Amino acid sequence: MGQHKCEGFTCELCGSKYNALFGLRRHIQEKHSGNRVSCSECNQTFAAERYLKEHLKFAHTNEYLTCELCGVQCKWEASMIRHMRRYHQK
Repeated sequence: MGQHKCEGFTCELCGSKYNALFGLRRHIQEKHSGNRVSCSECNQTFAAERYLKEHLKFAHTNEYLTCELCGVQCKWEASMIRHMRRYHQK
């Protein structure tokens, strides 16, 4: 049996390529739709709601994740995962 190669999906507006249709649709929504969302705290605008949520957490809250093993605090879950791998995984 031969290998099947998927050609993926290409944005007709800028040529960006994506493996999944979802990726292409998200790209078009965020880069080409012109729809932006604004932060109610500082009026900064973002291409998508997910970027606004990230901004709100980073810029306008004092929420932190605390490592149960050493007490280090991280703003982002990804940072805590990286910390756990780097300092607490054998």
